[in-house]
Amino acid sequence: MGAGVFRVQLGRSDLVRAIVAGVGISALLALGVTACGSDRTASGTASAAESLPAAAVVDTTAATTETASSASETTSSAPDTSPSASETTPATPAVTSTNSSVLDTSDPADAYLGATAEVYRRPLPTGRDFVLRSSTESYAEVFGLTWSAPTGSADTCLGDHAALFGVPGDVGPWGSAWVASPLWDDPQPTQPAALVAAMSAAESTIPSTEYLVIRVGTGAAEAVLVSSDGTELDRAPVSNDIAMLVVAADAVGEGETVNDLSVIVVSANGEQSAPVPLAPAPWGAPSDCSPGEAPRRPLPQSGPQPADPTGAAAQIRDRYASLVDISIPFDHKPSDLLDDDTGVQSAIDAVYAGQYGAIAASAAYSVDDLVFTAPDEAWFRYSITTSASTFTDRFGRAVFNGHVWQITRSTLCQDLALAQTSCEPDPGPEQLPPNPEWDAAWQQWVSRAMLYSGNDGCGPLSQC
Repeated sequence: MGAGVFRVQLGRSDLVRAIVAGVGISALLALGVTACGSDRTASGTASAAESLPAAAVVDTTAATTETASSASETTSSAPDTSPSASETTPATPAVTSTNSSVLDTSDPADAYLGATAEVYRRPLPTGRDFVLRSSTESYAEVFGLTWSAPTGSADTCLGDHAALFGVPGDVGPWGSAWVASPLWDDPQPTQPAALVAAMSAAESTIPSTEYLVIRVGTGAAEAVLVSSDGTELDRAPVSNDIAMLVVAADAVGEGETVNDLSVIVVSANGEQSAPVPLAPAPWGAPSDCSPGEAPRRPLPQSGPQPADPTGAAAQIRDRYASLVDISIPFDHKPSDLLDDDTGVQSAIDAVYAGQYGAIAASAAYSVDDLVFTAPDEAWFRYSITTSASTFTDRFGRAVFNGHVWQITRSTLCQDLALAQTSCEPDPGPEQLPPNPEWDAAWQQWVSRAMLYSGNDGCGPLSQC
């Protein structure tokens, strides 16, 4: 399959929001992976990557060697600047060498290697090395890209630096041994580890081996890749705050994706961080590289009120808090918290037994705003915070049955759907009443946002 792009499977409005506002992959519980194009981080304004500090650019003499070896069977002679992996490191999964279907001896990356310097190298069992190189010039300047959006510029919006990474000599089906990715100047990551970029190995199998470029904090010595059950999959040395981890084709279990893996960072004195979900670093471009904040969907307009609005609102908040309190099993809660509990217990059991069970168990809910649209109906805006991400601007509904306020089944089931589990029968998400004014503002914003997406066109070294 060649190299590809890590992309979250979003709806159209969420995709636009992610492209122009820099929403990370971790914005969803259920992450999907597709493969197309050149690298596995979205390019241009859709990129989510951090850059290397200027001091990390070290080897300026290796470009000629890498150019000569990128299409040959000779291993690069550039010096290995990274420490060797510990003898206790599990064997790195074997990688198929140069793709036999690629006959052209030239590599399109050769024209750009001279503009970069080596910052990371890791030997592979095949006798070749994985190498990452970074430029001092901007991504746009290295690749000659332009910018046509109303604000921002190519230099500031497409990446502070250009990275070229790959296995010199292993030319993939995309026609190069290298993949290009933008890097951003942000030397202080907010997490112990973050995904900078990724690519497929040159092998032609499906699924293929994946190379993950991880950015870690200062003082880290090793990065460890672990599965959802804590099994160690790979371990790599850190150099210049960078590590490359290998995901073997068979490393991800049935029903899982690469996004279900985590990274543990090991310091020089042996201290280990908590597992960090595999997610990309925040988008580092300035605010003028996007169309600005999207218009926020409002709650419905207020309508006729119940006899005691303050008391009713307090009861809704209390009963909703009881409904989502994960410390109490669902079957031990009052039976009238929902207007209909058909299929809910089975769906909850499936969530906690599934791959997102630990994330669901970490969820904390808050009601942010509430409005009564009728004496017996209320809408509320709420947020969910989990160990993986935060979900904001979610909308729920409560109804009064003549005796007590109840949360609708759809409100709870739409949250269980975040973990790829449905209530049966599936009620679908709550649908807010039509709001023509907001719809018009949203469409206007989307039209403006489209002026910012895809400004760099087809990514360098890709065949899109």
